[in-house]
Amino acid sequence: MGVVRLFRHYSGRVFPKKKTWYSLTNINVTKMKLKISYNPYTVKTLVEINDIILSAGEINKDDFFKITQGRRIQQWIDVFFKEELFERYNDNEIYFEYEGTELSVDDVRSAVDAFNKHHQDKGLIIIPEYIAHPANVDEKAMQVKALFKDAQDGPFDEFRSEEMHRAFEKAFAPEFDVTVLATMSAGKSTVINATVGKEVLPSKNEACTATIARVINDDDLTTFQARRLDQKLQVIDEWQELSEEDFLPTISDWNDDKETSQIEVRGDIPEIKLREGIQLAFVDTPGPNNSNDASHRAATVKAINSSHPSMVLYILNPESVTSRPAHRTADLQ
Repeated sequence: MGVVRLFRHYSGRVFPKKKTWYSLTNINVTKMKLKISYNPYTVKTLVEINDIILSAGEINKDDFFKITQGRRIQQWIDVFFKEELFERYNDNEIYFEYEGTELSVDDVRSAVDAFNKHHQDKGLIIIPEYIAHPANVDEKAMQVKALFKDAQDGPFDEFRSEEMHRAFEKAFAPEFDVTVLATMSAGKSTVINATVGKEVLPSKNEACTATIARVINDDDLTTFQARRLDQKLQVIDEWQELSEEDFLPTISDWNDDKETSQIEVRGDIPEIKLREGIQLAFVDTPGPNNSNDASHRAATVKAINSSHPSMVLYILNPESVTSRPAHRTADLQ
């Protein structure tokens, strides 16, 4: 069956300026035509049934509005399509149109394809059409930065505070940190080295110093570089290229130096590619390797609460699941 245009195209805008609002109960549907428009910059979702916009307060609490509003599309699109949709409109086909950025279209397409694949034996099918708009991330970022500059030049001192400046820089930080947690001998460094495809961190079975190591993916580099920072995150040794023979010994020497607070390594990780200006970074934390050294826990908590958005990769040694250090790691907040 061919795909047809179902709704008006709003001249490149994700949301129309003027439309009439109706209750879901007022809709007389013979063939369901569903449209979702999503704006990632305002995190707003518009749901239409047969070209009628659905609004809050007029829809059952378990319906579309509650599922979508105030949430990024990646949080709900995988559970949005349900068999109940087909039962409600007494049909085995739903014509569906999605309008959003190119990046979000990929997520929606995956959800639709997954639904169709898992429900083909029941004769249920979503017939999709996608309208993708360029993300224009750089243009949006420039506009936000210009607005922040105007605010700093305005009458409110709060916008000129160091705290506000750090918060703004944090929002535009290009790194996404994957903080790796584990107890001693669980294999944090081994996992990171295997992912990188090169031994960039020493693997030790004994308790290490309270040093944080960040391994940053940089697709533009042909060799790996390293530098180290002190407790105030001031540079001790600038970025330097190290030979294969000198790389691990240098990292180990820095790690053993009490003056070192953080070691940074950067280079091209073959299996990880730059996407939408985001640089992935693995953060190797000390963890509670030494129950007598509180600095390990403090450094680990510091890494988790770093200035970059972070996810946590927890590596567990099955032989030490019931150990006290394992519980100490799991209880970190």
